[in-house]
Amino acid sequence: MINYDMLVMGDVGIMENNKMNKSRVFVKRIHIENFKSIKNLDLILEQGLNVLVGSNGAGKTNILEAIGFLYKALVKDREKIPYMPHLPKYSSPDELFYMYNVENKIVLGLEFEYYHNFDLY
Repeated sequence: MINYDMLVMGDVGIMENNKMNKSRVFVKRIHIENFKSIKNLDLILEQGLNVLVGSNGAGKTNILEAIGFLYKALVKDREKIPYMPHLPKYSSPDELFYMYNVENKIVLGLEFEYYHNFDLY
């Protein structure tokens, strides 16, 4: 059973019998296309803590929003009908598309990697 409370910037610990084992599942890669200010991004993450650094307007928050959007679509609101993931934050779904071009598909992807007997700390 995965304990989602153990999410620490790319690290998901696995709980077994109320004890954290040394195996980890990491978010290894984040892929984003046509989401808000991001035309195309492949972000490779390292084991442990990863930090997003950049000037204002560089897209740091949009990377986090894309992950949140994906979480909302796959976990939180997956059974809501009609599905309107842009609400309540955005007045129109057009605001989610790069350059407001709804002709291009938004592509969001996460790649995970499993590490056994990994010491995080």
